[in-house]
Amino acid sequence: MKYESKSILGNTVIDINPNGIDIEAKNKRIHYDFADYLGTHVTKNYYNGIYTGMTRYISFHDETAKLGKRRMINFSSREKEDFIKIAADIDKTMFDRSAKSDEIMNYFDVPRTFEVPKETIKSNSIKYILLMTVLPMVLITIALIVSFFVKDTVGLTIRVFCIAGYIVDALLFIPEMRYTVKGLKNIPERIITDLYAVKIDDDSFARESIEFLKITPSTYRKWERRLTIRDKDGDHIFSFGSSKNDLKKDNPKTMPDYDQLYRTLRLWCHLNNVTFYSDLG
Repeated sequence: MKYESKSILGNTVIDINPNGIDIEAKNKRIHYDFADYLGTHVTKNYYNGIYTGMTRYISFHDETAKLGKRRMINFSSREKEDFIKIAADIDKTMFDRSAKSDEIMNYFDVPRTFEVPKETIKSNSIKYILLMTVLPMVLITIALIVSFFVKDTVGLTIRVFCIAGYIVDALLFIPEMRYTVKGLKNIPERIITDLYAVKIDDDSFARESIEFLKITPSTYRKWERRLTIRDKDGDHIFSFGSSKNDLKKDNPKTMPDYDQLYRTLRLWCHLNNVTFYSDLG
């Protein structure tokens, strides 16, 4: 499987094959074993606080690399869904090529159950929203009212800063608040995986009915961690709170064993030949 990324610095081609991963760029071809693959990296870019887009990388261990023996291959020119498919193809090829113990092959002989602290996640997420959005708005409003009782240019300066504060809060935090509030409505309480299906609360998704399963990686610090299962009825979306700026571990805004859930669902998909995607921002 070959994918190409185009940029003003030249084209980069990634070739995923049974023997590893080959990168072609600037008339050079570099081969990496699957053991060298370090995963993906996505960076959100901002200019003066305004979101300007994302930079997407695929990274490898490389002894010749100048920066920490890590080679970062830029694939930002590809659309998000293409980037997700590249990572999925690498992951599935690595799994198919790997040796599998009896423990892995029989992992779902016993149903795997995950309890989601739904109310704790909702409560702590709401507290964070109030702290990051509502409180700044209240303080800015108080300062704005006070400014009208201050004479000359001092009051005008305060009002200018207050208006700027409103704009910054609206651009940075209000969208995150709306996104999170929407996600809080879709937090499940229990997830069970067995040989034949993924069961989420009262919903059961049989392996033969799933078109794909997509979930935010546990290593990604994102405003919302979510799971999407697509079948003939469309997308079913479930939220697990936020991993961004999390509170204390004993007072989480996300599921404590989310990493284990992510790895379990990925294994379940690979064993059942269900298309698995990591939601990469």
